Amino acid sequence: MIEATGLTKRYGATLAVDDLSFTVPPGQVTGFLGPNGAGKSTTMRMILGLDAPTAGSVTVNGRPYAEYRRPLHEVGALLDARAVHGGRSAYDHLLCLALSNGIGRARVDHVLAQVGLHTVAGKRSGGFSLGMAQRLGIAAALLGDPRVLMFDEPVNGLDPEGVLWIRSLVKSLAAEGRTVFLSSHLMSEMAITADRLVIIGNGTPDQGDHRRGLPRERLGQLRAGSLAARRRAHDSARGAGRRGGPTARRHPQHHRLQL
Repeated sequence: MIEATGLTKRYGATLAVDDLSFTVPPGQVTGFLGPNGAGKSTTMRMILGLDAPTAGSVTVNGRPYAEYRRPLHEVGALLDARAVHGGRSAYDHLLCLALSNGIGRARVDHVLAQVGLHTVAGKRSGGFSLGMAQRLGIAAALLGDPRVLMFDEPVNGLDPEGVLWIRSLVKSLAAEGRTVFLSSHLMSEMAITADRLVIIGNGTPDQGDHRRGLPRERLGQLRAGSLAARRRAHDSARGAGRRGGPTARRHPQHHRLQL
C-alpha cells in the first residue's frame, strides 16, 4: 500500500505538487490521471525518495522507501525507460540490478522472458527502440518480485500489441494482490485499465472527485458506470473488428486509437 499525506513540492517559486493526499491499496490497479506537467512524475519521484517533499509525507507499506535495505524486493518502478547504461546489454543491465539486491541470475532470465526480450537479451540497450526500452524498464521493476509496482506512462512507445500486453500485465499483477500505481495522461486508457483513479491537475488534486485531496470511499469507482460502459464499448469494438463488422468499417480511426 502507498499512503501520501499533504504531499507538496516546490522548485523555487514553482509549485509542482500542492497538498496531495491519497491511498493506493493492494489488489487493484490505481490510475494516476492528469495532463502532462500536472505533477504525476514528481509525485512518483517523491514516493521513491528521489525528490524530497517540501511538506507532507509518503510511505510504502508503512515505511518511507529510503528505509528499505533491498528496495527491489519491496517496490518495482518504471519512471524513465531511457535511464539505462546504453553500452550494457539488456541482460547485464538487469544482472547489475539483481546482484545489488541479492537476486539470483535465474530471475533475470525469467523477467526477460516475461516481457518478451529474451531473444535480444545480449544486445546493447542503447540500440533499443522506445517500446523495447519500456519493456526493459518493466523487467527491472519486476526483478525483485515486489508487492508494490509503479509505472509512469508505461504505454509510451508501445505498438497496439504492446499496449494490450501492458493492460493484461498490470491487471494480472493486481489480481495477485499487489499494489499497482499506473500514471497516464490518457483518459481513454485509464477507463479501460484502471479500477480506481487519483486525478491531479497543475499539481493539485481534482476537487470534483476528492475532498481536500483525500480520496472518497471507493475512489476509482469514480463514475463507475461510465468506466464500465467504456470498457463494454471497447470490447464490442474489438469484437466487431475481428468479425469485420460495421463498427470497424465505419470508424477505423477511432477503433485503432482505442487499442
